[in-house]
Amino acid sequence: MLRSEQEIFDELAVLCVSPGYIHAFAALCFRDTIVAFSNELTSRDLLKLFSASTLIRTELTTLMGLMIRQPIDFTLPSQDVIADYAGRSDRLMLELHQAIASPGQKLFVDNITNPDFNPFVLADTLREAIFYSAESAYTFQYRDLAPLKYSADRQWLLDHRGFDMKSARDVVKALTDILNYRLRTALQALSGKPQDQWTMLPGFTFTGLELAEATGLPIERVDKILSTFAGPVEGCNSGFTSLATFNAAYALPLVRKGPDEYVLFQYYGITEALYDAPYYWMAADKAYAATAFEHRGDFTENFSYERLLAVFGPGRVFKNVEIQRGKGTTLGEIDVLVLFGDQAIVVQAKSKKLTLEARNGNDLRLQGDFKAAVQDAVGQAFDYSIFLGDPSVALKCRDGTIVSVTAKPKTVYPVTVVADHYPALAFQARQLVKYTVTNQIVAPLVLDVFALDAITEMLSSPLRFLSYLRLRARFGDAFLMSHEHTLLSYHLSKNLWQGEFDMMMIGDDISSDLDIAMAARRDDVPGAKTPAGILTKFVDTPFSRIIAQIEDRAEPVAIALGFLLLELSGDTVRTLNRNVTRVLELVAKDGGVHDMTMGLGQSSAGLTIHGSTLSTREASDRLYEHCRLRKYSQKADKWYGIALRPDGSINLAAVLTGPWKFDPALEVALAKMPAPRIRFGSGTPKPGRNDPCPCGSGRKFKRCHGA
Repeated sequence: MLRSEQEIFDELAVLCVSPGYIHAFAALCFRDTIVAFSNELTSRDLLKLFSASTLIRTELTTLMGLMIRQPIDFTLPSQDVIADYAGRSDRLMLELHQAIASPGQKLFVDNITNPDFNPFVLADTLREAIFYSAESAYTFQYRDLAPLKYSADRQWLLDHRGFDMKSARDVVKALTDILNYRLRTALQALSGKPQDQWTMLPGFTFTGLELAEATGLPIERVDKILSTFAGPVEGCNSGFTSLATFNAAYALPLVRKGPDEYVLFQYYGITEALYDAPYYWMAADKAYAATAFEHRGDFTENFSYERLLAVFGPGRVFKNVEIQRGKGTTLGEIDVLVLFGDQAIVVQAKSKKLTLEARNGNDLRLQGDFKAAVQDAVGQAFDYSIFLGDPSVALKCRDGTIVSVTAKPKTVYPVTVVADHYPALAFQARQLVKYTVTNQIVAPLVLDVFALDAITEMLSSPLRFLSYLRLRARFGDAFLMSHEHTLLSYHLSKNLWQGEFDMMMIGDDISSDLDIAMAARRDDVPGAKTPAGILTKFVDTPFSRIIAQIEDRAEPVAIALGFLLLELSGDTVRTLNRNVTRVLELVAKDGGVHDMTMGLGQSSAGLTIHGSTLSTREASDRLYEHCRLRKYSQKADKWYGIALRPDGSINLAAVLTGPWKFDPALEVALAKMPAPRIRFGSGTPKPGRNDPCPCGSGRKFKRCHGA
């Protein structure tokens, strides 16, 4: 019979204060949080972190929170006792997971015949997703963004805590090298000791003096920083009596072992505390709380602005854009606005957190927190998007900059950014966000600053970034995942284009390649800085060279063409590369005009590419007429054209749009148009009779050029 959650919690509480339990806890942390690799970190090395048998950080922090409720007994027990402690911890945490999941599972069973019932909007179901969700931030993001987040609060921190956030960040960064060294030496030392003396606790232990020497900071300042994040020797956290109560281990990740000796079991914990805890310190100061909250909101806006500015460049990104009608009437304010060609991004930033009550199954608080943190911002983004291109309003930044939008953007992407880790944010947003799309405004994207940081880091050109937003809005609901990093990693690997499925669940392990790339770029971890996939697959090919020439261009034609190319399948790109290479070879050989055409039947579109030495005017006339006839012959809604110079650079590009309709003049012109020639060389195998014809007609080969 399944025991209650509280019964299991109470048994864990007794276990965690057993004599010498800290040595078993050190063994669990070493087993489940430390990754060993040689030369270069790979996704295979990270697989253990995603095993179902691995205790995740919230589980380990629960054990630590129970362990620090009383003074810690550091006596080393026998190996049998350590193994027993660890085994019981594993079994009880598994039983606890089953107890947390039970209410949601019961909802499924009780309502299985109700087709309109959605259990995922209820806190009983979401509670499991929240507690067991993967982390949405990287340690280096917490660590390096903390000084930015609290830059405006520097004086308060100096006055009330005796250190600034830059010093704290330097101390936390130095801990990485010290603990890596300690873990290696502790592991090596085991071989020279009797088995009854084995323990990994020294691998997680360090001193303030070591950090002072590593950072060059005064030992007094280092002591203040470490003391701030360490619990007292006599124990603390007595209020942690159930999972529904506050666990001080999140705010106090360090264990004090001696006068200048500390233990840190999870590096993630100290970086998260560095990023999160100072806000609560300042919120407790009633005279400063309002200022601290304002600074937190400013950070979210400023960070979003800076990251988008790095992608789109000056003159395209605007901050604090007021929507004004008439004199003195302000209809609203867009936190960050991006204008790129006929595309626009409207960002609304929020800094509301998920409260403890919501995390622990209170339906009303969950809905209320989500509304305050996400839904209100989504609503604002949609409301304000309508005004873009409205001649009755003026857009003006707080600094006086006038934002000119002469015509309504073709597509507007509403984006909501939150300041902190919001557990299972992507999953919750999929279930709880309410919105109505239009022909202009697409489905909203809800993410935290950490996901925005990763997306802008990996998709650093306007075209790449906008293509992700476009595909995310179009196909996002076909994927079920806990946070944005997994979907971004999937996109980098395979392209976020929905295949032959209605829904796909993406496991957290798929983010491992992205995890490595971000760590390599930001923390100098040896590993691949770019995941294998869409950014690496067609490097130094005609396809990649065409993309490189248009990915920063704001002309609507370039954007439309870029979207088309980035949504092509791998097989289609290979065909394009092969044919463009042949076209350019022929141009180099005889100086004539040569072309290739590809029909894209699934999207009712096609692509024609010319290669020639013609002037821009001559190339334009010839390309336009060819595309017009090809569009008509294929009864397509869109046709794209590119004219290339002999060196492969783009001479011009065009997009013809509009529904097909009968045209007698085009019928006559089409009858005179020579049939496309299909060449099959050693690198181009002849298709089978029932394969699609490579001319792009959409017909089978046997009924087209195979006839």
